[in-house]
Amino acid sequence: MEDSKDRRDKKDKVVSLSDRFLKEEREQRKTTGSQPEYLLEGMDKPAGPSGPVPDEKTLDAIIKAARGALEKDPKNMAAHHDLGVAYLEKGLIDQAIPELEEAIKLDPRRVSAHYLLGVARAEKNQLDGAIEAWKQVLKINPRYGQARYFIGKVYALKGMWDAAIHEMKKALDIGPEHPVMYLHLGEVYLAKGELENAARYWAKGLSLDPNHLQLHHNLGAVYLDLRLYDRSIQENLRALELGSQSPIVVYNLGVAYLASGQFAQAEDQLKSYLKLSPQDIAARVNLGEAQAMQGKLAEAVAAWEEVLKLSPEHPDALYNIALAKVQQGQGSQRETNLLEAIGLWERVRAKDPKNINALRNIAVAYALLGRFSESMDRWEALAQSDPKNPEPRLNLGELLLRQAQPAQARPHLQQALSLAPQDSRAHFLVGVASLLTGGSGDKAPDGKARGPAPSPSPLLETLRSWKRAAELDEDFARKNEGVIQDLIRPQQLQALEAEAKKQRDSKAEKVLQAVRRYLPATPH
Repeated sequence: MEDSKDRRDKKDKVVSLSDRFLKEEREQRKTTGSQPEYLLEGMDKPAGPSGPVPDEKTLDAIIKAARGALEKDPKNMAAHHDLGVAYLEKGLIDQAIPELEEAIKLDPRRVSAHYLLGVARAEKNQLDGAIEAWKQVLKINPRYGQARYFIGKVYALKGMWDAAIHEMKKALDIGPEHPVMYLHLGEVYLAKGELENAARYWAKGLSLDPNHLQLHHNLGAVYLDLRLYDRSIQENLRALELGSQSPIVVYNLGVAYLASGQFAQAEDQLKSYLKLSPQDIAARVNLGEAQAMQGKLAEAVAAWEEVLKLSPEHPDALYNIALAKVQQGQGSQRETNLLEAIGLWERVRAKDPKNINALRNIAVAYALLGRFSESMDRWEALAQSDPKNPEPRLNLGELLLRQAQPAQARPHLQQALSLAPQDSRAHFLVGVASLLTGGSGDKAPDGKARGPAPSPSPLLETLRSWKRAAELDEDFARKNEGVIQDLIRPQQLQALEAEAKKQRDSKAEKVLQAVRRYLPATPH
């Protein structure tokens, strides 16, 4: 049976590129220890425990002083500038913009006014106006890295990925570097689908701030996409150590454990996640997979049945429950389970007609039930849908051999061999078809006589095919044990051994010894 496909979907991996410019500007000031620039003479500079964002009392004092200065001189550039800065710090964006614009009219080369006007406009989503202000900054001071970075960020918000990368990289070359710059540059690369570059720049951000929670979060997710599961586990664990409250981190950690084969740990994390998000279907599908891989089939089926309560025809849950059924039961119960599995996979096909794995498993299940005609119908459909895949032709050939129709089997097997000349099984079955075409004194599974003993030509063809099968895979006999036991008769093998001895073909004799090990102890 075909196991479930990789459907370990991740939640949204990263926070989308932030459109909060003032907050980011403050974060970067906090890192560098800088303060907003105030120009009025005698103004108390904001300082103290409030850090780079002055407290309300200080800001109110600045506003009062600036207004007083403007009452005396309406064209006081410094007063307009400081009033705009203070309004911006208080989050009064609409009041800040005209004051900064007035300051620029009075002093067109005032860099801080242009820069903060860009921040204020960006906060109001006036992105083109913000870019215009920051470009004025760069005309005055081409090495003002923060203005260039913000231009890149706006380009990113507009979906102009290459332009954004160009500006952000220039900003990093100018400096100063800041973890958030690397965070957003990585997000642009992620949006472009360049996961390795995203991971590289997020890792650089961590070199500046090893405790940056969002960088650990993002790396944990992107490493999962890159199938670097151990690194993903490490980053997600670090995010949790740093106090992450994000359920996504827990989910991605569970998926990383699942993908790396640490099924018990995956089960624990996915259960923890489901306590936070009990309606998440993908998590329940993955929980069932983690449990099934530990042999906890009953618990796995229960997890997938919970999925069906949320989504009654969910194809992954139906598919996996069917897989679990065919792994259980003996005798008549196994037959019942196979029939139930077929019904479930048919429901999967009704929901997803292109689900090749479900169709393949239906074909296998019908063959196990001995319902060869129904199995062949499915294999023929698979052969038509994927004409370059040798497996359907191989299985059609084997089923025809099992129905004592070697002549009809040969075209299918030869076609499979042309598609996969290095396939050991194809060579072996072609040899079986040659052997059975020659006939023997034994009886076929339907009880009818096969005919005379094989002629030398079919024997030589069989020996040649089986030797090639052994060259390609020395374990070929064990892998074809079912065919050997069901279709090869002792008299046929004896005839092959006699021919190999006659030809003095030691390689053929060794191959036949391997086949003989899997003949049934008693004749069919």
